[in-house]
Amino acid sequence: MGVTNPAQQQQNLKIALEQTVRTIDGFWFMPFTVKLRINYPNGLVHIIVNTMTPI
Repeated sequence: MGVTNPAQQQQNLKIALEQTVRTIDGFWFMPFTVKLRINYPNGLVHIIVNTMTPI
């Protein structure tokens, strides 16, 4: 997915372009956990894990 890469994010990602591409993979671990993996062209990977608890 093509995304805008503002100045501060350029520093964070170490990608000096105004536009970049990221590949997103989502995994659902039934019933209450989701893992999101975001891959950038320079090899950087962000992993976000969300765990929900029913009330």
